[in-house]
Amino acid sequence: MITNNYYPCGRGGVLSVQKIPVGRHVGAGLERDVYLHPTNDGLVIKIRRKGATQDRNAIEHEYLSFVKSNPLLPRTYGWVETQLGRGLVYERIRDADGQTSATLATALKTGRVTPDGARLLMSGAVETLIRNGILVHDDNLNNFLVQRTGNRLNLVMVDGFGPLVMTLKARVRMYFPVLARHKISRHAQAPMPHLEKALEEMASCHAGLTGERAEGWVQVHGNEPAPELFNS
Repeated sequence: MITNNYYPCGRGGVLSVQKIPVGRHVGAGLERDVYLHPTNDGLVIKIRRKGATQDRNAIEHEYLSFVKSNPLLPRTYGWVETQLGRGLVYERIRDADGQTSATLATALKTGRVTPDGARLLMSGAVETLIRNGILVHDDNLNNFLVQRTGNRLNLVMVDGFGPLVMTLKARVRMYFPVLARHKISRHAQAPMPHLEKALEEMASCHAGLTGERAEGWVQVHGNEPAPELFNS
C-alpha cells in the first residue's frame, strides 16, 4: 500500500513534504545504502551516500519511468525525504517466507540453487534483457536476487541496470534500442562468464576439500550438477 509520504514513480518525481525516519539498514552498494521502510516491510529505501560520484537513484528513477514494468526489474514507488536525505522507494524482493531473497552468488554458495539451476535462471534473464532492450552497466552476480515463491525461482536484477551515466547517447539507446542492439546484447550476456567463473571456483574448492568438509559439500551440491533448479 502506498502511503501519502511518497508518490508513484513518474518522470521528474515529487518529493514528500513529510520526512520519514528510515528503518533498519539491510544492504549497501558502492554508492547507496538500503533501509527498510519504517511502516511497510514490503518496501525499501535506497539513499545516496555522501561523496558518491553518481546519483544512481536519479538515473534509475528516470530509467524505470521509461521502462515502466518488467518482471526482471524491481518496482519503484517514487521519492521520499528522510532524516538521511532524499531516498527512492523500491519494492523489497522477498521469498515466500517473507525473508529478503539471497543474491545469486550467495544462493550458489549456500546450495539454495544448483549450478544447472543458476545457468537456467541466468540464461532466461539474459534473454529477457535482450528481448526488452534493457541496458546493463554492471554484471556482478550480487546484483541478481534469487526469489523463491513455492516451487518457483525467479531472478530479479536490483542493481546494475540502466545506463552508467544518463547522457544524450544513453537516452537515444533507451528510446531507440534497435540502434544499440549489439551493445545491449553484449552487455546483457556479460553475467554468464561471471557465473561460469563462480561455478569453476566452487568446483575447484570442492576438489580441494577432504574428509568431513568434502562430504558436507557433496551433501549440499552433489557430485554432478542436478537438473533441479534448487535443493530442498
